[in-house]
Amino acid sequence: MAKGLSKEADRDYVANNINLAGKLTDAQKIYIPKIGENTTQAERVSTSAAGNLING
Repeated sequence: MAKGLSKEADRDYVANNINLAGKLTDAQKIYIPKIGENTTQAERVSTSAAGNLING
C-alpha cells in the first residue's frame, strides 16, 4: 500500500539493513535515509525510536 521507495531513498541501505518481510507493529517507525545521508545518524534515530514503547 505504501507504493515503494521514493527516488531519494538509499536502496543499498534498505537492502542491507531492513527486513522487508518483517511484520510491522502499531506505531512502529522505520527510518530510511536519503542517498548520501550519514547512515550512522539514521541508525541512531531508528534504534532510539524502537525502544520507546508506551503501555496504554
